[in-house]
Amino acid sequence: HPAHNVLGSSRVFELAPHLVGKPVVEGGIVNSAEGSLLAYYLQGETSDGCAGFPPMLRPPTFDMGRAEEHLALLNVTHFIARSPRTRAAFASSARWIEENRRAEWTLYRARDDAGRNVVVHDGPLPAVRTLNHKQASLEWLYRPALLNSPVVILDAHDAADDPAFHDPMSAAAYAAFLDDAERTPGGEAPGWIGNHAPVIAEEISDLRIAFRTTAVGKPHILKIMAYPNWRVRGARRVYRVTPGFMMVIPEREEVELVFGWTLADRAGQLLSWCALAGAAAWAWLRRTRRTEPPWDPSAHRF
Repeated sequence: HPAHNVLGSSRVFELAPHLVGKPVVEGGIVNSAEGSLLAYYLQGETSDGCAGFPPMLRPPTFDMGRAEEHLALLNVTHFIARSPRTRAAFASSARWIEENRRAEWTLYRARDDAGRNVVVHDGPLPAVRTLNHKQASLEWLYRPALLNSPVVILDAHDAADDPAFHDPMSAAAYAAFLDDAERTPGGEAPGWIGNHAPVIAEEISDLRIAFRTTAVGKPHILKIMAYPNWRVRGARRVYRVTPGFMMVIPEREEVELVFGWTLADRAGQLLSWCALAGAAAWAWLRRTRRTEPPWDPSAHRF
């Protein structure tokens, strides 16, 4: 909201992680992050005006009903509202409680404040093999009927030999699947295992995710945006699942994901060190040449 500028910037509430120790849906590097498109879409559903949309995104209109579903999907437990329209929508919702108010800003808290990051699906989940995972996630997001029916998004180069998804949909089959879901919505999917019961405990930090489960062999969806640096112990691999989350299929009760280095990271580091060494050698050679005394012909006799 432009009125945020009186506090220094229209994006001032992105300071929340530093001030209160809670993450925000939308951060500074919005164009490259996996969840940036979802954040823009949510902004359109809850705001009078938005900061602009990437060309690949189909902008939504204000819709508090759908926004509440997406807020729950993202584990949003608090919302700061400024627009009278947005505040009125939150105030009339049975899912939110007014927590605090300062001047024209109101802080709302979700009544269901569980905040769990790991949820379990009874599966099996459908999968699509595609070169454009962001577009595939967006097409899923545009269909409210699929909100409780996630789709695994496999990379085109490694989907064929994956034993968990031996027959993923092609791009054309995925488009037909989405259109069919939009024409014949089935309501809430029966596949969710209620109240997160199988997940006994979870620990979430910037570099480590760990949880204990009793539902070994079932899809566990982590409401955390996918990134290639995550490595898993206790499951075969980390999958990307709509709308950009991560998913694992545990092979044992204890599962741990650690944020590490990829081959591309190590190659980039090696090239950076080589470049630094080359620059240091070049600077040393230039300095050595400058410190040599000039050639004096009289000092040389032939």
